[in-house]
Amino acid sequence: MSDRVSRRGFLAAAGVVGLTAADAAAFGRRRRACLPQPCPPGPWPPPGPGLRVRQNANALTPGQLDSLRRGVAAMKALPDTDPRGWRFQANVHWTTGSPSNPLFNQCQHGTLHFLSWHRAYLYFFERILRAQSGDPTLCLPYWDWAADPALPAAYRLPGDASNPLWHPGRTVNDGSPLQPEDVSGVGGALAATAYPGPFGFNRLLEGNPHGTVHGAVGGDMGSVPTAARDPVFWLHHGNVDRLWDVWLGQGGRANPADAAWLDRTFPFADESGATVQARVGDYMSSARLGYRYDNAPPSGAAVAVATAVAEAAPAPPRVVARSAADGPPEKAESKPLGFAVERVRVKPVDPAARQALDARPAAGAGRVYVRVEGVSAAAAPSGVRYGVYLNAPADALPGPDRLRYHVGTINFFGKTRAELKLPGHGHAGHAGAAGGTFDETFDATAVVARLRQAGRWDPDALDVVIMPVATVPVGGTAEATQGRAAADLKAADVRYQRVSVLQQ
Repeated sequence: MSDRVSRRGFLAAAGVVGLTAADAAAFGRRRRACLPQPCPPGPWPPPGPGLRVRQNANALTPGQLDSLRRGVAAMKALPDTDPRGWRFQANVHWTTGSPSNPLFNQCQHGTLHFLSWHRAYLYFFERILRAQSGDPTLCLPYWDWAADPALPAAYRLPGDASNPLWHPGRTVNDGSPLQPEDVSGVGGALAATAYPGPFGFNRLLEGNPHGTVHGAVGGDMGSVPTAARDPVFWLHHGNVDRLWDVWLGQGGRANPADAAWLDRTFPFADESGATVQARVGDYMSSARLGYRYDNAPPSGAAVAVATAVAEAAPAPPRVVARSAADGPPEKAESKPLGFAVERVRVKPVDPAARQALDARPAAGAGRVYVRVEGVSAAAAPSGVRYGVYLNAPADALPGPDRLRYHVGTINFFGKTRAELKLPGHGHAGHAGAAGGTFDETFDATAVVARLRQAGRWDPDALDVVIMPVATVPVGGTAEATQGRAAADLKAADVRYQRVSVLQQ
């Protein structure tokens, strides 16, 4: 069911919330799979103070910014057929048409190589950018969207083609900040101790914040085939890569160590335009690649080949409450998600499930998940995503208190009906992808704990709210934003089939 809140009531709160202006020995034995030259070219730089430093974009000096703009402009001036050119490099990620080069359409989304492929992609892009700029010290910057939710000014000012870092069509070009829901997944991803799995670091980081920020930036960034055309792509993925080093630097974490994963290769173009074959195992250490981030320890060779302690696989979570009948989600009714607050009632599936929901979990056990099933969209709505909240009272939506009930955010980056079917694209292997749908599962354990503590946890009175999150432009109005977002959502035809609560 939908809570059709009044236009006046929704817009009154919009300015505060729902719409706001506001990765030793193994390296010594490594196979040099890259031809015609080693990959990356040896000798390895020493993992010490001589490393290049990738900086926060907001900390760049005028000289560093000039070098960056000069390099981007030079790449944009090259022919689209030049492997060192801007459009060619964007096409390595994905293209809007049939690939005309074996280097095109490679991006890894929904696979264990999400982080590893993008690190190699950034590495070779940075080498090209450095050569084109003429500055041997140039490094790609990053955008720490959790600390600085507004797009760095250098990428939006001046706001025209005279600025090689500016790109039309972004929702955030005016300095309006990302919403808390857009980066809420950073903490959960960094807390994960395993790399693989549905709740491992690789998958969690890819969903939120990675995919959510893509959608929130909007424009070309909101779609896989066009994302790398926007200079913000490289700024955004610099931060994703930085968080990989932050995750490893916490200790007790390790990258995959199996040969099949380490020996996978991907082709890229280097600064001379030559094709090299990059072996994943050679790209696990930022220190070995010659760089570090200004506020994160560089990942070292020892970390990259560490063997994770084998742990018994936990029992899969079971459905304990659901909004529709049991069975595959495709048999459930498809319901539209527009510019309205959708409140979905979920009920225990049987008495045993109700009892399990009511019982207080033992320490370290009893995780609870919320799953929105059968989500689909004909197109990615520009700058619009959906926050998901558990048992949020009506008076908390869309106010600042809503974050106490927030379990996750649905984004559509790489997951429209057409993108889910892209051959070779990782998301195509997901359940439901053949039919153009996907599921989003969020860990709601912390929210459930807060509800219990407040005496508001009742297995017989559970609901999940799915609420659109958009951004009011600086100097714009909530009314105009609502109208534009509502039109985008109508054209996007966003739908879902049911909501489930699971317990482990």
